[in-house]
Amino acid sequence: MTQVIALASVKGTGGVTSSALGLAAALGMRFDALVLEADPSGGSLLGWCPTLDPTAGGLYEAAFERERPGLSPFVQSLGDIGVVVAQGEPYRIAAALERPRGWRSLLDGITDHVVVDLGRLFPGTQALGVAAVADRLLLVAPPEAGPLAATAEWIGRGGQHAATGTRIESSRIGLLTADTGGDRRQRIDPQRLGEELGVEHVGHLPFDGATLEKVCRGASLAHRSMRRSRLAPALSAVAERVTVASTSKARR
Repeated sequence: MTQVIALASVKGTGGVTSSALGLAAALGMRFDALVLEADPSGGSLLGWCPTLDPTAGGLYEAAFERERPGLSPFVQSLGDIGVVVAQGEPYRIAAALERPRGWRSLLDGITDHVVVDLGRLFPGTQALGVAAVADRLLLVAPPEAGPLAATAEWIGRGGQHAATGTRIESSRIGLLTADTGGDRRQRIDPQRLGEELGVEHVGHLPFDGATLEKVCRGASLAHRSMRRSRLAPALSAVAERVTVASTSKARR
């Protein structure tokens, strides 16, 4: 059965797409994995990854295409992983996230692991419905007091902004801290976060633009060029922690 891992933020501090792509790449060393862009504000991977085809279709087409239903026809290859992009007008992406038949049926069976980039989970966002059906939800935040406090509070109330809103079990939510730029100042030591905030801290991703650029061009994290990467081993550690399936990788 497919494991669905959704990544998002609650403060819009950045780092969600790069973390989702990196996590999929780490999973791709051992399993069949893909990253799905489902950010209501639009996708970034078409701009980041020069080998992806902007005419191949993506999230909207996968949700509503009648002749070729499902994600499979819209998966593009990027090194070890598959990619389904979000493109076009924001209202099209919002419509896809409100898919009437639900999201779990679309995601199951496509591959071993699907990593979903949800962007920012603001109140009322359609992306909450996808987050609610994921096996794990990882909230990305920089290791700074303000974003961390807001993220921990969000986890504590299960994402609810109102009593009638969608609630996500806190046991399925983890905190993933990430540096989003060259400035590596950290107000809180990532190693102490679980104890201080009372949430599951699944890992910390250092900023490493060179590694991210290679992944965007299709490089495997297992390639020898990654031996000096600070980001690759951190991504592998997070992948190991959040992976619940032990299926062997089936080569496409």
